[in-house]
Amino acid sequence: MGRPAQAYDDKGELVWQVEFDIYGRIREDTFNNQPFIPFRQLGQYEDVETGLYYNRFRYYNPESGLYISQDPIGLAGNNPNFYAYVHDSNVWVDPFGLMADFPTNIDFTGHPDLFPSEGAIVKIKMQGSRGRDFTEAFKKSGIDRKLADDYTWHHVADFDPTTGETTMQLIKTDIHKATIPHKGSVYQFEAEFGVKYGTPAAINKAKAKGWVKCKN
Repeated sequence: MGRPAQAYDDKGELVWQVEFDIYGRIREDTFNNQPFIPFRQLGQYEDVETGLYYNRFRYYNPESGLYISQDPIGLAGNNPNFYAYVHDSNVWVDPFGLMADFPTNIDFTGHPDLFPSEGAIVKIKMQGSRGRDFTEAFKKSGIDRKLADDYTWHHVADFDPTTGETTMQLIKTDIHKATIPHKGSVYQFEAEFGVKYGTPAAINKAKAKGWVKCKN
């Protein structure tokens, strides 16, 4: 999650390409110029002399998949193993070396499993529930629901609490599930207003803001 894999020059030519294993260790370096891009897992910067990844508050060892020092915030990091990295690097991130968290940067723009239509990415005003949001997104997209049985709408983490707007992306359901848990605009709405999304309180909040379009 969040690992750079390719770099291109100003002519659009590929100049750097690597593959990582599950611990963030580079297992294949196409151009044999690994130090060219020193960024590794989200929030990490490789020290080429030691091979360790600087993770803001401590160093991470990609050979063992562990930090080399204890978590400075101890049990507040919500991990009983003070040396452990996240339990699933495909879903979780730890940009500061302190506390594992759900990623907030899930964006399917350009993904091959987006619904094959220009309407696959739309802006809506959040309605207070996922079902209402989906209805609004389909209206904006012009896509027939019946043609999107294997797809679901993803809430991008770009919620604007002033306008109520967020970006919605129609992505294959199994691809979306593979990124869960994550923090998108639903999480941002809940954090902003202190209500659980999908509840009457959330819908009423959206209504009070003048964002609700659905009649039901």
